[in-house]
Amino acid sequence: MKWLFITSRYPIREEPNSPQNGQRNAKRWPLAPDKFMLKLNISRILCIYVAASAAWFIFFDVLIGHLLSCPELLPPWLNISKDLLYISTISLILWIILSRFETVNNNILNTSKDTIDNYRPIIDNIPDVYYRTDESGMLIMASPSACKLLLYNDITEVVGRHNSSFWKYPDQRDAFLIEMQRNGEVRDYELVLQRSDGSPIIVSTTSTYYYDRSGNRVGTHGIFHDITERKKTEDALKQSEERLRRAELVAGTGNWEIDLSSGVVYSSEGARQIYGIQGETSTLAEIKVIPLPEYRPVLDKAMKDLVENNIPYNIDFKIRRSTDGKTIDIHSVATYVANSRMVFGIIQDVTEQRVMRDMIIQSEKMMSVGGLAAGMAHEINNPLGGILQNAQVITRRLTSDSRANADAAQSAGCTIQAINRFMESRGILSCLGNIRESGERAAHIVKNMLEFSRGTESANTRASINALLDKSIDLCSSDFDLRRNYDFKNIAIRKEYIPDIPEIRCFPTQLQQVFVNILGNAAHALTDVLSPRIILRTFSRGDCVHIEIEDNGRGMDEETIRKVFEPFFTTKIVGEGTGLGLSVSYFIITNNHHGSIHVKSSVGKGTCFMIALPAAPDTAGGRMEQDLGIARAQ
Repeated sequence: MKWLFITSRYPIREEPNSPQNGQRNAKRWPLAPDKFMLKLNISRILCIYVAASAAWFIFFDVLIGHLLSCPELLPPWLNISKDLLYISTISLILWIILSRFETVNNNILNTSKDTIDNYRPIIDNIPDVYYRTDESGMLIMASPSACKLLLYNDITEVVGRHNSSFWKYPDQRDAFLIEMQRNGEVRDYELVLQRSDGSPIIVSTTSTYYYDRSGNRVGTHGIFHDITERKKTEDALKQSEERLRRAELVAGTGNWEIDLSSGVVYSSEGARQIYGIQGETSTLAEIKVIPLPEYRPVLDKAMKDLVENNIPYNIDFKIRRSTDGKTIDIHSVATYVANSRMVFGIIQDVTEQRVMRDMIIQSEKMMSVGGLAAGMAHEINNPLGGILQNAQVITRRLTSDSRANADAAQSAGCTIQAINRFMESRGILSCLGNIRESGERAAHIVKNMLEFSRGTESANTRASINALLDKSIDLCSSDFDLRRNYDFKNIAIRKEYIPDIPEIRCFPTQLQQVFVNILGNAAHALTDVLSPRIILRTFSRGDCVHIEIEDNGRGMDEETIRKVFEPFFTTKIVGEGTGLGLSVSYFIITNNHHGSIHVKSSVGKGTCFMIALPAAPDTAGGRMEQDLGIARAQ
């Protein structure tokens, strides 16, 4: 009996050509069969049929028995009428029930169809891709935008395929399925799909499971959004931020922001390295303790002027970094945005620039002093020359047996011999000799001063390292400060030179400056030492000439040795040293002469500076370890 079963109708009607593809007539999506309603109707029909039949056979015969005295002898017409009445009654009941069920089912199907028809234009025209798969992962529906996203010509090339065929990387799909099973949905999940030409495309999906009326999970549906351009922009931004980060670290700069409403300070990696702090965010109170206390009022006033009066924030100050305890020179500029109450600023570590500036100032100062010394030396040379010349003339006129001297003595009533005896008895000739000797020594000192104060040579020249050391010793011996504070005459100078040491190509006055600096420091270290001693050694090894300047002074600890060549580092009291001597010496040896300089020292055992300089090309290599042996034996 066909009326005992309900069949669902699934209308599929044609739609006009979609604007995304003018060559196809895509079919509307089939409505999902209402399996639940179909099963429900059949089960109810069977139950009603069984119940009605049982009731008929049990109660109808009893009813006839009461109406007729002999129910066993029913006439044939009555049996036929009973069957016809049974069939009619059951058919009426079933028709009423089935009509009701069919009406309800049709209403549900029409409502679903109307709902899909209402949302179909939206799905057809959204730029994102709407998709639906069954429980096995087969794609059963997709919006037309999938063709544009995946570069297919027709939606039929997409629907009916397993969705794993569109994933570029299978491990991403495995992670996606795990996330779906854990949470029942994913939101803004990034993955890479593969287009028809094999090219990748980055998308973001929000997906969830969907269920039938019985609560059974029947598949997955969701939205795909193309984020390729966004990812390119994000990658370009990350690269730009990384370049800015590297530039900040190289340049010793950093940027910071202060939210005046919350008191939170945001800082870049460069700023955090300069300040010696951790974390991108800090409180304003934490930042305020970093500058040295004496700069706090100045910084607060500058910030107040910026916020209240829009006066440019451009300030220099010093900080003491907590990570290493170093004092750093900082230059900072900032601007204020009143609408957001945000201060945006940049800081720069200008410690090295300050050191270089001070070195330049000191260098210019020393050049001025050198020029002044040269001028004074020239001025001294003139009267010194007159003194030596007149001392020589006086000696000649008092001791010479020339005719002019004899005539002058006779006219004075004496002889030249008598004058000589008088001069010798009174020691006048000896005094004249002392005058001449002192004058010649003064002339030698002036000559050395002129050579030392001369500007840097335009080209290096060949020179003997032994001679340069001797001149440096002479300069130190005549230095006023050394004679006043650390008397060089009381220091035993021992020379362990190799006589035939190879010559070097150098700037002689620069090397003299290095040697004078080291000898001066040695003299300072020998203060209060009972038997002060300085040993100067020269020897050749390989293609280099080696110089060692060793003293038996106080020596240095490991920390001092590490900092000894740093600019402005000094162990002398304020006013005695600038801390530039050895840093300049290091620059002269390593940069100007392509050599090396090292120091070896122990507290209480003295210090030894070791210098290696390239020998002149035509003199290197003839004297090796035997020179060192000779030097050690002297």
